[in-house]
Amino acid sequence: MRKRDILNKIVLLILITTGFLLTSCNSSSEKSVNADDNKQSDTIPGIMDIDIKNPETAGFRYTDWDGVLDERGFDPLNFMYPTGSVKETKVWATGIAKGTEKEHILTKVYDDHRRLVQKKTYYHSDESGWNYIYDDYGRLIIVEETFNGEIVPERQLTYKYLPFDPDKNKVVREVFKQNILIRVETEQIVDNKISLEFDYTDKKTTVTNSLYFENGNIIKHVDVENFKYETNFEYDEHGILIKTIELTSKGKERFIYDFKYNENDNIVEGITNDYRHDPPTIMRTQKAMNHDQHGNWLRKELYEDDILVGLIEREISYY
Repeated sequence: MRKRDILNKIVLLILITTGFLLTSCNSSSEKSVNADDNKQSDTIPGIMDIDIKNPETAGFRYTDWDGVLDERGFDPLNFMYPTGSVKETKVWATGIAKGTEKEHILTKVYDDHRRLVQKKTYYHSDESGWNYIYDDYGRLIIVEETFNGEIVPERQLTYKYLPFDPDKNKVVREVFKQNILIRVETEQIVDNKISLEFDYTDKKTTVTNSLYFENGNIIKHVDVENFKYETNFEYDEHGILIKTIELTSKGKERFIYDFKYNENDNIVEGITNDYRHDPPTIMRTQKAMNHDQHGNWLRKELYEDDILVGLIEREISYY
């Protein structure tokens, strides 16, 4: 599996919030949009298989319900986002340093269109969940929140889409909770840039996050909501992610992540370098192993100061 697929796969979130926005898909077969004529573009890979040529059925093309970059692979070692035609993924964690036993922490379920339909997180004996419901055009219309298997009605979100604006290549949707408008979300693609804007009605604030692409790869992410951080991405000559550089709002290096791969292009190691100190220090090393036939790792070890402190294990099924 090419590492570029790992990179060009996953969600939103960076839009941070948890549990509210976006999907999961393999970008190699998805459509993307040219701002001028709505044709396929090599500059920005699509995630959602949405027909934007029909103004009445157009939906978000890039955003995933877990955040802007769900499955886009800012971090190919992120345990939440395997690549490929995934049906279900389950995740267990063991806190070796803290002496905690192996615990089931996450389950994610996808339909055969590679859309996220259910997510569950676990903390001790409690289970929090989200059900994602789509219309006939593949657009997210309802997010149900559950607790220990019971739906929490007052937490349900509903989405209403406004007609697509072909001149500005922009889609707008309104988000409601208990029939009250809580925010307006706007996704716009211009040239090599995707902007996602959140207009919060209660806070009377607007937050914009932007992604920049080159040759189908993410090269920069500007996260205005999360302390105005900027992250840049570097690739080798084959388009494989080898480094991410996170900058502060003042443009100084904050963290640098270096990635290593084996001869099969499977991620095997990630090193987090902390540039908040002088000289910089290695904050954490992650080692991935036991890759399946799709190139997804099934076991990841976490080290601090060369000491094993944690373990992540995954079980992944496919269509």
